Amino acid sequence: MSTSTQLPDGWTWAKLGDVTDATLGKTPRRRDYRSEGLHRLMKYRDLQSGQIDFSVTKDAYVLDDPMILKGLRELRPRDVLIGASGHDGSTVGKKLAIVDQLPDGEQVFFVGELFRIRPKNTEVDPRWFLYYFSSIDGYKALQKAVTGGHLTNGRARQIAIPMAPLKEQRVIATLLDTLRQHERASSAHLAASRYAMGRFCQAVLAAACSGRLTADWREERAALESGSELVADVTGTRRSVLGGRSKPVAPVGSAQLDFPDSWRVASLDSLSLRITSVHATGRPTTVVVLAHSSWRRMFAGV
Repeated sequence: MSTSTQLPDGWTWAKLGDVTDATLGKTPRRRDYRSEGLHRLMKYRDLQSGQIDFSVTKDAYVLDDPMILKGLRELRPRDVLIGASGHDGSTVGKKLAIVDQLPDGEQVFFVGELFRIRPKNTEVDPRWFLYYFSSIDGYKALQKAVTGGHLTNGRARQIAIPMAPLKEQRVIATLLDTLRQHERASSAHLAASRYAMGRFCQAVLAAACSGRLTADWREERAALESGSELVADVTGTRRSVLGGRSKPVAPVGSAQLDFPDSWRVASLDSLSLRITSVHATGRPTTVVVLAHSSWRRMFAGV
């Protein structure tokens, strides 16, 4: 077998089906599913962020019947799983994971929406396939084996894969394991940082909308326009535009608000020219607010 890509010395090309037991899983009949048992089913949704999460799928067991179990495909530690179907054929190959360990005391099978890769002998490191198919070239190779939105056994087994010597496979896979661990740690730190930043932003917004954020700013500026003056000015402009056709709605729930003495509660309606609600057409709510010079000065930080 030959390909257009030049490989390093000592490497070779091999068909996936020649070096691995590569196969799609089998999905039992719906009536054979159970909510508990000793024979678990691994599904597409159980592949989460490059790992297998056995807590995702509920009612993921199959009836303890030798005839039913005989037709299923069993998982073993170190098997590599690839998502083999989806709503769109482009999702094939997007999810991959290696089976690190299986639940104690349970036999685990995988369904037809998953494709398993298991080396035929110890001369191949299973991580090699995990990382190759995680690469751009590996994903493209899987996509070429997709028919009708699904990966097929026949075409997948014909995929040409570059094979390094076993020692080199292990060196490369170990380096990639380390990088993946760093990636996961970084992702966890980023998630924690986003959460902390969100909490911080909410705290700042709460302080801003209660007047606490600008308490010192107000003390340094004694001659400030009061909220009452601002609202009167804005509602006067509103009246001059709309005339007597629209009386503003009074604010509701102001008794529960705690704000500085110089502030004033006003309804959005009294500060707006027009408010339209969402209708069956799906149009978004539109608010046209009066542009007032005092507001512009406030947001400019004067």
